[in-house]
This record gives sequence, structure tokens and C-alpha cells, in this order.
Amino acid sequence: MSNRRTTQSAISPPGPERGGVFSRLGKLTLPVLVSVGVHAALLAMIATVTWTIADSAQRDPGPMTALGAPSPETAQPERADTSQAASGAASTEPTPTVPEQTGPPPSAPGPIATPTPAPPQSFEGVERASPVAEVAARPRRVSFAGVDAQYARRVVFVVDTSGAMVSCLPFVLDELERALARLGPNQRFQVISTADRTSMDPDASNAEIYLMRGVPPGMYEPTPANRAGALAWLRSQRPSGRWHPVAGLERAFAFEPDVVFFLTRAIARTQERPGADDHATILARLNDLNPIDRRLGRRRTVIRCVQMLEPDPTGLLEAIAREHADGDGGYAVRTIDQLREIPSGRDPAILAEGALDDAADILDSIATRGDDLAILYGFPTADQRARTGRELQRARSLLGPALELGDPGGERLAEIIETIAQMTDAPIESWPARSIDGGAVATESGSAEIDLSDDASLTPTLHRFGSLDAFDRASWLDRVIEARPSWAPAAADAASRAALAEAARTEDRREVTRLRAEAVTHQVSLLHAGPLGAEPRAAIASLVARLQRFVDDGWTDPDLPPEALFAAALSNDDPTLQARLLEELIRTPEADHLFEPVLERFATLVTPSPDIREQLRLVHMLLDFHDRRPGHARADEFTQRALHAAMNHARAQEPGTTARLAADELYEHALRRAIARDNLGHKAYWTQEASRVRLAIASARKRTGDLQMLSRIGPEQPQTPAAVTLYREILDRSIAEFAPVAESGEGEQAEIARITIQRLLKGSIGYFDVRHTGARHALDAREMLVEWLEDEERSEKLELLRQVFVDNAADFERRRRVGLTLADAHLAAGELSEAFALVRPLLEPPDAADEPDWLAWAIALETLEQRDAPGVGADIRAHLAALRTRDPALGGAEPAERLEALEARLRR
Repeated sequence: MSNRRTTQSAISPPGPERGGVFSRLGKLTLPVLVSVGVHAALLAMIATVTWTIADSAQRDPGPMTALGAPSPETAQPERADTSQAASGAASTEPTPTVPEQTGPPPSAPGPIATPTPAPPQSFEGVERASPVAEVAARPRRVSFAGVDAQYARRVVFVVDTSGAMVSCLPFVLDELERALARLGPNQRFQVISTADRTSMDPDASNAEIYLMRGVPPGMYEPTPANRAGALAWLRSQRPSGRWHPVAGLERAFAFEPDVVFFLTRAIARTQERPGADDHATILARLNDLNPIDRRLGRRRTVIRCVQMLEPDPTGLLEAIAREHADGDGGYAVRTIDQLREIPSGRDPAILAEGALDDAADILDSIATRGDDLAILYGFPTADQRARTGRELQRARSLLGPALELGDPGGERLAEIIETIAQMTDAPIESWPARSIDGGAVATESGSAEIDLSDDASLTPTLHRFGSLDAFDRASWLDRVIEARPSWAPAAADAASRAALAEAARTEDRREVTRLRAEAVTHQVSLLHAGPLGAEPRAAIASLVARLQRFVDDGWTDPDLPPEALFAAALSNDDPTLQARLLEELIRTPEADHLFEPVLERFATLVTPSPDIREQLRLVHMLLDFHDRRPGHARADEFTQRALHAAMNHARAQEPGTTARLAADELYEHALRRAIARDNLGHKAYWTQEASRVRLAIASARKRTGDLQMLSRIGPEQPQTPAAVTLYREILDRSIAEFAPVAESGEGEQAEIARITIQRLLKGSIGYFDVRHTGARHALDAREMLVEWLEDEERSEKLELLRQVFVDNAADFERRRRVGLTLADAHLAAGELSEAFALVRPLLEPPDAADEPDWLAWAIALETLEQRDAPGVGADIRAHLAALRTRDPALGGAEPAERLEALEARLRR
């Protein structure tokens, strides 16, 4: 067509030729001329609409820079202007080649000066030199009806309040009250009520959260008032609706919890029972919400599923637990009888649940005060000895239920408590060790033969141990374990008791210290292979690690100078152990004068480590130093070292391999932390590096979650055109994945898929709108979003279409198509002026093959039909007659159907 922007003052029916407005009018039939006169008054009331085109301003991408990696001593290079113009279609958008940036490594650390000795330190406050201080502040284990999760700080309880829970919900809420009461002050909680209620009330929510009055939604401190409010709110919920296993879990992930307890009763109904496809969809959705973190090797959130009354007939809960429980114990069934027994105390397993935690807490308090070190060195005050003895007795008494059940973890913890108690002379009741096979193993030197057997109390003993020194005992222990692995616990206990017995006979204070530390070392030697839970094991290991360090002669100074710890780190050949010692030193306020040489040494440990997990830990430890002492003169230098270490580790991996991807993910995480700092040196370079790495990661994975990764690449970065193209590719792939489910029906899975597509498209609109190569994609995303919105979301649809109509200056066909869609929507709503204004610029004599122009005439005549004015029918007939002279088929199937229907209505 010649000119699509012609402004017309009246609806002009088509003539046989193209030309100006007046030339076409002169060739019309008489009825058509009469029509113009009749409708002059009508059209005068309709605003004259011109097709105004809002030219979309091209955004200046700004200067783009290719920088070399800075060394800590170099200045920031100048920016180079490499502005790029907006590209055309996605398939033709150039992907800029961003060269691998290279730069000098950080300068080698200089020699470490001999530190000035610190003044002697007292035992009071010595806990700051140990990881025990952190263990003492750990969150408590979270449990519900005997189902526990290890030491989460953020906990969400998702409570099924569907009709199936009517009979058991009161018992569930009673146990939930006890679970909330066990939370510690450094933990946070939220409760969610979930059931399918939208089938009964479209305005209802399938997942509701507890909201405190006057407080924004979030995770709440478990104060008595907050717990009572949450429980009162849950008890006000009326069980109703069908089982809905996804809505509550989906809502829970918004709070970024460490653990989610899903308390439910899944029942089998013909219409509801999930099939294999439904399972796969639900599990895929949960996998998107809770993916495996490659850096951690596990999922961010643990899900514990507790099924009420009978086993889950759907199998879904067990499937969720297998993938998201992080080990065994993620799925359990609780009957009414079991729930009734919990408050009455008749369930021994429930009674023993907290024994290991409570005993570990007591040992934490001993270590926090430094009493363990005073006792180890043989210089405790009378108060320290008495207090520690009482606390060890109390810790031992707490283990009764676990020991009666034969819990191996309780037995190991009891042995350790007894061993430490012998240093205080506290009257601790011994727990008989389990019987073991007798046997004999000779020492390597052959100086003595040692028999391992049982005495009358079933306690393993060493015969003729008096002639053995520490080396012989260690050698004997190794040979026993090698010959009979099943003897390991008893052999370690026997070696420990032998060392204590020898310590009791010597008067050399330093030797007593060494022997006692050896005894504890033997006790702890098998902790990491034992059955204790992770946190009790960590608590005891942390406590005893302080004692182990004093086995060597260089560790016997009771004043614990930090220089001794630093000397041990420098002399140790094991990089991992050396890093652990340096980590402890840097946390010690008394070691401030060692800060710089410690960091120098620590920085040298980062690069050599080939293990990706160790790399991650070391790099983030260096970044942590900046956070602890941000004002230190060299804090940024060590941040630069951390980033260089992560960068070099990534570049050392073969491109395209899983090792390179894992290293890039580590590097990106470190960059994200560092770039967030306002005072980061060489920020321009590291920002560009982050964009390059993010593009590489997203290109390798191409997952839905990588849309967020690409959104972190700033609009001004040289990687932006390639990132926009990749974003569109991943977006299209993700929508294609969810679309079949969304189009499959009106079930909850279809609804979830539809909402997911909407969220993806809305996020993409915001992404494309602010990137100069994304304008066309933003228009596409708006049009696609219109297709996925519901009919009742009419206003949002119209607004999206208006934006496409106004912003689309270059693509006339898209603009015409969208304009017709908008006009149809206004016509259906009775908004005649708006509909007419949109089609008026298109009312030229149509070509026979130009179907959109015929549709414009159909909409225009239908608009006139709805005007209640004299002579409308005659005028429309005149227009139809003139149109048939252009094409008897009326332009194609759709416009012909509408025009013929209009003609039929006029005949009636």
C-alpha cells in the first residue's frame, strides 16, 4: 500500500483505483455520497486520529572498555570508546568476540618479618582463639515428631490444611508448638497453610503465610509471642479443599529457608492422584526452585516430608524426599498414636533426640571459658575444677536415654566425656564398652606384646602397657586397626586409657600435659567415622582440637601466645591444616599485630590448591578478611589476590569442560562479592571480567536459571549484544518447555506452568527494555505475554498491546496487526471511538490479497453498526456493495465471514 499514515475526515469506501482522497470520492456511487453526508455529524464527534509514531530513541550504549587485568600496583587504564549501534534481528545480531583478558599476577609476598611477641594471655577469654566460639552460637537442631534437620537458621513449616487433615490437624499443631519452642534465639521461622481452595473460591489463595500485625512479611524470631501468634493463626484455619502439594512449597522458597518441613496427609483420589507425568512436573518445578549448588555440592534447602496417619499412597512425598532431603530421614509417617505419645514421653526415641545436642552444648560452655585448657595444663583453680566436673557429670547424665537405646553416638560421646573427666578427677560413671574379640598384636620394635581383651567390666584394657612409649602406643593402635577394623573404637579407647594411666604415674608436668592430650587425641581419632550427628561431632572435635595442638613439645606454653600458633602454621607442610591454623589466628583479637604476615602466608596457599571446594573456601576466606577489617590499609590488596587466584584457577582449566564451568562459577561468585564493595580497586576491569564470565557460564549451561545470570551483565558492557541474543534463546527454550504443560488443561500443573511463563516474560520485558539491542525482543515478549494472560486480565493485555503499537516504528506489519487486535478488543468492549480511531488510518481501498486491510474495513463497519443513528443500515450496505466491486470474495476467509455476517444482520 502506498501511504499507511493518511489522515481521513470520513470513512471512504474503496474505489476502483488508488489515488488521493478526493479522486477516490469522485468515483463512488451515489448511495455512498449520500452516506458521507448522513454521517457528517456522527464523524464530527469522533476525534480525528492521526497515526503518530513514537520513535523509539536509540539508547547510547556508552563507552565500552577492554581492559587488561590489573596488578595491585597498577593504575586503572583509560576507557576506550567502542560504542556499538543497535543490531537488527536476533539471528543477525553480531556476537562480539571478547578476548580472554590477561594480566600480571599479584606481586609475590615479601619475606615475613619475625613477629614481636605478644604479652602473655590469661585463660579467661581464650575462646576467641578457637572455632568453638562459633560452634557455641550455632542454631539448634530442628525437629518435628522425631523427624529432624541439622541446625538450620531459617525454618519454614508448610502445614497441609486440606480436608484430609481434619482428624489429625490438632495433633499436628500440638507437636508444631513443641517444635517451635525448641528453636533458638538465632533462628527464624515462618508457617504456611496450604490447600487447593481456588477450585471453590477463585479469589482464594492456595498458600497463605502467617503475617504479624504491623510487621512486613518475612521470617520471625521465635519469641513466645510470635510462636503463640503463629499457632493461633493456624488453629483458626478450617481444614477444607483438596490436597495441594506444590503451592505451599513454592511459597516457602520465597523465604530462602535452610529447611522446609512439609506436614501433610496425601490421600489417593481418582481425580487427584498424581501420575508419573505429574510427578515429573512437580519434581522439575522443585528442582528449578531448589537446584543443586555446584559450589556446595548440595541443594540450598532441605525438605523434610512428614506424612500423617498412613504411608503416602501417591509416592510423591518419597520422591521429593529422595531428591531434596540431603540424606536419609527425609520422609516419615506418623500415626495418631505416635503423635499422642510424644507429649506423654512414652516414645524413647523422641526423649533421646536432644541428648547429643545438650551434651555438646555443655562442652561448648567449658571450652568457651577456657576451662579445658587450664585443666589440660594442670593449672586449674579449685572453682574451675569443681565447675567443670559438675558440668561433665551433667553432660554424662543427659546421655541416659541414648545409652539405654544402644545409640552408638551416645556411647562414643560418653567415652569422650569420661576421658576428659579423668583430668578433673570428677566422679563420672563409666559406660561399659561393648565386648570385642580378644587378640594380640606386637609392636614394630618387638619390645612388648600387647593383648586386647575384656576385663570383668567389659572395658577393653591394655596388658603390660607400662613399657611402651607414645610412639609404641600409636604404632600399636595403627596395627590393630589395620588388622581388625572392627576393633577400632575399643582400641582407641584402650590406647587413651593407657596414656591416662601413665600420666597418673609421672610427676613431670609437661609429660602429664602431653599424655593427657594424647589420650584425648585417641578418643577423637574415630569421631569422623563414627555415628554421631554432624554438629555434635563438630562440637566435640572443635573442643578437642584445641587439646590436640599441644601434643608436640612446641605447644606446651600455657599462656597460648598467638606467635606459637603462627610458628606451627609456618612449619606445617600440609596446606589444608596450615590454612585452618591461619584462619583461627586471623579471628583472634590478640593476634592483630600478626594480621599482615598471616594474610601474606594465607594468600600463598590459595593458588596451589587443585581442589575446587578448597579453592572456593580459601578464596572466600580472603574476601572475608576484607569484611572483618574493611578499613585496613591492605584489605583491598588481599581482595585483589583472591580475585586473581580465582581467575587463574579458572583459566588453568580446559575450556568447554565441567572443570572449567565449576571454576568459572567459583570465579563469578567471588567477583559478585567483590564488585558489591564501593571501594574495590580496579573495579572497571573486574566488572567487565564478571560480564565475560557470566556470559560464558550461561552459554555453557543454557538453563532457565541463567536468565538471572545474564541480567547481571550491565547494559553498557561489551558482552551485552551477545548476552541479549543468548537471553532470547534461553527464554524461547524455557517457554517451549513449559508451554505443553500450560496448554494441557486447567489443572494445577497447567496453572503453575502458565504462571511460570508469565513471570519469565515479564522479567524479560524489563531486561530487554534497558538494553539497546533488546528493543525488538521487548516487543516480542509483550506480544507473547498477551497470549498467556487470562481474559479477565483485559486491562493488562490492552496496555501491553498499546506499548507495542506505540513503540514499534520500524515494523509496519507488526504495527498494523497489533492495531487491529487492539481495535477488536475495544469493539468487543463497546468502546467504539477507540476502535474506530485505530482502524481509521487503514481505510484505503484494499487490495484483494491484503487481508488485514479488509479486516480493518470489517471492524470499521461493525463499529458503525453499533451506532444508533438513522440511515446506518443503508450506509453500511453501500460500503459493502463498493467493497464487493473490489473483490467479490471480500479479501479472504476471516474478513468475508465478518462482512457477510454483518450483511445478514442487516437483512434481518
